[in-house]
Amino acid sequence: MNNIMNITNINNKNFKKIFLMVFMVLLIMAFTIGAVSAVSEKITNGNGYSQLNYENKYYTVEEKTFFKLNSNGDYSTGNEYISLKLKKSIKNTYKINSIKIRYTKDTFMEKETKYITLKPKDKSSILIKIPHNYNSYYWITGAQVNFVKNGKKGSIKLSEPNDDTWTDNTVFNGKTAKVVTSERGYSHDNLKGQGRFPIMTYNKIKITTKSSKYKIKSVIVKYIQMVSGDVTLHTFKGNGKTTMTINTPAKYRQLHLSSRGFKINYY
Repeated sequence: MNNIMNITNINNKNFKKIFLMVFMVLLIMAFTIGAVSAVSEKITNGNGYSQLNYENKYYTVEEKTFFKLNSNGDYSTGNEYISLKLKKSIKNTYKINSIKIRYTKDTFMEKETKYITLKPKDKSSILIKIPHNYNSYYWITGAQVNFVKNGKKGSIKLSEPNDDTWTDNTVFNGKTAKVVTSERGYSHDNLKGQGRFPIMTYNKIKITTKSSKYKIKSVIVKYIQMVSGDVTLHTFKGNGKTTMTINTPAKYRQLHLSSRGFKINYY
């Protein structure tokens, strides 16, 4: 009888050990599954460009600036190009000889001005590439297009327009997803020389996860107030999709997408 009781006690102890081991394994699995299902990522690294278009009775201008965004949301400018084209109505009358650009560096420590003169190839358009090392220190403070009209020389000063159209396109790359943003709008100077205020007409965000296991629960988008510069957060539901497009509601149209990126939450 004692032998039977001893065997029973041993079996009970073994059962308790096995039960405890199984319980621990299940607990670890549940924790792991919970951790995986609660994944989220902040995506701030990106590359993109902004484009500005305007015109007067003589020419059309397209300014394009390339930029990078790092993990802190810091903005750094890359190459910048300005394309000037004579309008078709005056192509046969006017011929571009050259364009003279004035760059100014004006800081607390120093003030400096540089001039660059460029000549076109086809006499009806010219492409200006801003030197990369100028972007951080200099900005264009004046430009003059020298031309020939019916054999007589003349010049036109490039002036700030009252109206323009603009575009911003950025590709953000994260570990779990890629985010492509596109914004378009226009600016108008209501105060006659006091500055153009940007108006947004189109704002689209497309999110594509890099694996089918990442099902989007929600996306937190950072917007920046165009006037005050304040950053505001807005959350959009993902409903378990792996590809999601956000057409920003009209009530947010005066909010520019912040370079500080996005936060994507997954199921």
